[in-house]
Amino acid sequence: MERTFVWIVSAVIGLFGVFYLVSPTTLTASAGISSDASGLTDVRATYGGFQIGIAMFLAWCTRAHVSLALLLTTFVIGAVLLSRVVGLLMDGSLTSFHLGALIFEVPTTALALWLYSRSSNA
Repeated sequence: MERTFVWIVSAVIGLFGVFYLVSPTTLTASAGISSDASGLTDVRATYGGFQIGIAMFLAWCTRAHVSLALLLTTFVIGAVLLSRVVGLLMDGSLTSFHLGALIFEVPTTALALWLYSRSSNA
């Protein structure tokens, strides 16, 4: 179950990373972000590259380091979730984009933490 979960998270993060890399305006526009060419390059690098890198690491971890992948998922997705909630409270900007992100971030963080706590490395 743990390995399958990590593969799924890796695939979702990787797909979004590729999407940010090849079509950054689609996702940034739905988040209410507009940018010039320089900003789009930064979105490609930061959102795309970072997510692709995490996805690759998670996929690599499925070979022999599943508990490490679960811990990384807990910290990274959990930090994104916490930052999103703080931003929503500070900015009052709840949109369908944020709701969609929360639908992924809340259960992913909770399940990763739960699966990690059950692992022998916890």
